[in-house]
Amino acid sequence: MLLAQRTSLRIRTLSALAAGLAATAATIGAIAGLTAAITVAVVAPLTYLLRRIFDGRHLAANGS
Repeated sequence: MLLAQRTSLRIRTLSALAAGLAATAATIGAIAGLTAAITVAVVAPLTYLLRRIFDGRHLAANGS
């Protein structure tokens, strides 16, 4: 009886640990996805605008 209780406790503990690891992996995946979305939505257009601004200054400085 005691052995069965210990085995059951181990199984529940391992199940809880596995669930915790799965939740952690899902959270890390969500953070990575959010980071990628922010990069695409903010950094890429900002880079494009800065490139246009500095290209314009370069052309104006050369008198073209």
